[in-house]
Amino acid sequence: TQTLFLGALSGLTIFLGMPLARLRAVSKGQQSFLNALAIGVLFFLFIDVMEHALEPVEHALKGGDASFALLLTMLIVGFGVGLMSLVYYGRRFLLKQSDSTHIHLAMLIAVGIGLHNFSEGLAIGNSAVHGELKLALLLIVGFGLHNITEAFGIAAPLAGRTVSWKILALAG
Repeated sequence: TQTLFLGALSGLTIFLGMPLARLRAVSKGQQSFLNALAIGVLFFLFIDVMEHALEPVEHALKGGDASFALLLTMLIVGFGVGLMSLVYYGRRFLLKQSDSTHIHLAMLIAVGIGLHNFSEGLAIGNSAVHGELKLALLLIVGFGLHNITEAFGIAAPLAGRTVSWKILALAG
């Protein structure tokens, strides 16, 4: 129960930044700032994911492990499939320039951030299960603050448009 509460506390902080999407009067400068912030968060996530993805490949290479080729192939194929799914999503939903393009982009960002946050939740749970509550608390505070800024990335495409609370709740 304690671990579940602590994880929820960390994860629910993303909702603190979501009301930004409900702002009506957003200048081009503010919108550019929110978009730049979203790009920065996504770039950070990309670097973070690639760092962790390359770790087992590097370990296998340095250790002369026979699994190096398999790990490298899995990394390349997985990365390729991930990129191609983004291309498909972009062509299917984002290039149409419909009234809901901004919602589709926000949901794409939300899903990416959600997958990233899943691993953060696992780190919190792992620390708590092993009795390292100080580490779990530190992770919760860090991830909680980090999640507030991630909400800006989701809210950026929605800012200045009419967006329902239901869409914001779903994205969160």
